[in-house]
Amino acid sequence: MLANSHLGLKSCKIDLGKGGSSIFKGFGGGQSRMHWGPIPWEVDEPGRGASSEYYNVYFQVTDAKKLKIPDGMSNGATEIFVDYGEEWFAWRERNGAFSGMIPFEKHFIRADAMIKRFVEENEYLILANILENERDQQRLEKSLQQKENQLLSPMKKDDLKALLNNKYQLLLDESTKEDPKIAYVLPPVDQIHNLIDVGLSTARYSVPNSLQSTSWLDAHGFCMDNMRMGRSTIPQAGMGAFAVRSMPEGSIVATTPVVTLYQDLLKVAKESKNRDVNDLQLLINYCFGHPNTTLLMFPYSSTIHFINHGATNTNDQAGNDSTSTNAMLRWSHSEYHASELLEKSLQEMQELQKTGLMIDIVATRNISIGEEILIDYGNDWVEKWDEHLVHWEECSNDNVPSPSALMRLNNDQSSILRTRSEQNSMPYPSHVQTVCYFSKHHDYDDSEGILRWQFTTTTEMYPCSILARESFRNDQSQLDKSDTHLYMVHVIIDDSTDAYVVNVPRYGIFFAEKAYQSNQLLKCGFRRFISLADDMVPESWKKQ
Repeated sequence: MLANSHLGLKSCKIDLGKGGSSIFKGFGGGQSRMHWGPIPWEVDEPGRGASSEYYNVYFQVTDAKKLKIPDGMSNGATEIFVDYGEEWFAWRERNGAFSGMIPFEKHFIRADAMIKRFVEENEYLILANILENERDQQRLEKSLQQKENQLLSPMKKDDLKALLNNKYQLLLDESTKEDPKIAYVLPPVDQIHNLIDVGLSTARYSVPNSLQSTSWLDAHGFCMDNMRMGRSTIPQAGMGAFAVRSMPEGSIVATTPVVTLYQDLLKVAKESKNRDVNDLQLLINYCFGHPNTTLLMFPYSSTIHFINHGATNTNDQAGNDSTSTNAMLRWSHSEYHASELLEKSLQEMQELQKTGLMIDIVATRNISIGEEILIDYGNDWVEKWDEHLVHWEECSNDNVPSPSALMRLNNDQSSILRTRSEQNSMPYPSHVQTVCYFSKHHDYDDSEGILRWQFTTTTEMYPCSILARESFRNDQSQLDKSDTHLYMVHVIIDDSTDAYVVNVPRYGIFFAEKAYQSNQLLKCGFRRFISLADDMVPESWKKQ
């Protein structure tokens, strides 16, 4: 979750489909999940709806070249950038969220080509103005073998500099005329030499701190892989965070930045209140807060959200009961922690809603490899959970769909899917719908207005109805019976756009929850923030 985006340096994509969970664009509000996660909650379990069912989001490398250390660096690392999409940046540029221009990938690519051409055509001028070492001198002498450069050699250095500046200004004028964003990313003329020599692109030049040496990382970086995700040992807790190495008492298990939020922001949208859904967003369960303030702090670092609550007064003979706390929260001692924010008033913090604060998770005793990391969520949280257990059975669970039904449908990939007409007499569960892989860039079939299905890397998922099924002979005997059928479907792209698609294979169709039908919106689902210790909450933040 710490990965930033840079359209000229994007090297990874966010993969939502690994390990059994994926998101598709649905209709009627919200998003739905393609597969069930590792925990098929049953209707009577009080943990149902209290934790996220989206899991295993991966960063997948899409351009390894952009992660490579430039030739001019002996060791170090590059920052990982993911693709937020051009519209994410364009919207912020239109609304003044960023100062200055926001170049897209195409602008950096074009600027690189212009710089390369300029260097090839003006190598002598560049070297004559920026002569730094013996290697530069050798290159300068070699460039004099070209006749046009011999004409420049008698010129004085000031004249050579003026000529170089004039030529570069012509390049800037050319790029501005083509697109001002190209000129915006071009470096100063005196930086071109260094830019080319160390293999930097204009994109990398725009964020020089995205390249750091190993020694810098050792001094200023944070360890991000002390924990891994796994099934929690705590009943009803869902997933948990587990130590991947031994950590001594007092060591930092993880450090996370937090973004401050106002509690009212996590109330369910007004247009959803006519539905039988929870009044609060599930996000509140992953925030830090305190009963005496309306501020929340959402941590956005890897695996932090999987840390569960542990008991504070149960220890076995060795003092390492697997259900007792072994870590605690504190304000970070990092140089990046904006401690001055702790002096601001509640109103100022509510208006800021920004990052800057950081929290450390610190081991309170020795932690062994494979041990689950547990902290104290606070007495207030424990009281709220106990109340939830008491009232859970009183909660109306009539007509609440069983999540295991959806899991069974998606796990049975050998089944022959029922058409819409067949579902009249043999319907699927009322809370599920069929969704189809679909690309808006399909080829048209010979039939009028009908698309021929094809799978591409840009394919998304949309709700669809199965209209017809056709069997065919397949010579590959190892294929199961589901691979001997193709389907015709009606795809709903949005409220005003649809498509009829033929030749859809079984693996192109899945089951998903209908909008507002997931456990995460369960009206009786548990909601409470993780309580910070009293001494972590400034008096200026508390409600008057």
